[in-house]
Amino acid sequence: MTAAETTNVAVDKVEALAADALRWLLGSAREVGDKGLAWAAMPSDDEPDPSLYSGTAGIVPVLLEAWRHFGDDRYGDAALRAARSLSAVVDGWEDNSLYCGLAGMALALRAVHDELGAPDAAAAADRALDLVRARFDGTRWGDWFELIGGNAGIGLGALAAGDTDLAVLALEPYLRTAEQTPAGLW
Repeated sequence: MTAAETTNVAVDKVEALAADALRWLLGSAREVGDKGLAWAAMPSDDEPDPSLYSGTAGIVPVLLEAWRHFGDDRYGDAALRAARSLSAVVDGWEDNSLYCGLAGMALALRAVHDELGAPDAAAAADRALDLVRARFDGTRWGDWFELIGGNAGIGLGALAAGDTDLAVLALEPYLRTAEQTPAGLW
């Protein structure tokens, strides 16, 4: 077998594994009434999780990549339905962070809009980012100031979702809160 044939066999195996994983992923989705599709952090969990870290918002980029790679509209449809379920929880969600909150949901919703042209997803992303902005206390959004739960993640999420003003708002406090140490800035 030539190197090119070996590569093609390997690619075919990887694509088959990915297709199996995507079938499992779609099979583990939950219908949320007329609100679309959602995923729980663990299949055994009772409640869906909208977060980027372990729930629906984190599944959306996978579905969009599958739609682009395989050209299968099932994945685009599932991403649209996932965006609908995320849109339904935005207004009542208290966490603002990238991994567990509104910044991560906005990132997923904006991706659905950008890839699939869903105006409802764009509107929900804007609502999520507006809520995050309104909750800013001038320095931070809560106890955390780092990537997972704080300013750094909110800044990255806002930038990726197209809100550069919010990204600057999130990161500017680092200019006045950094501490000089022998190892650099902390």
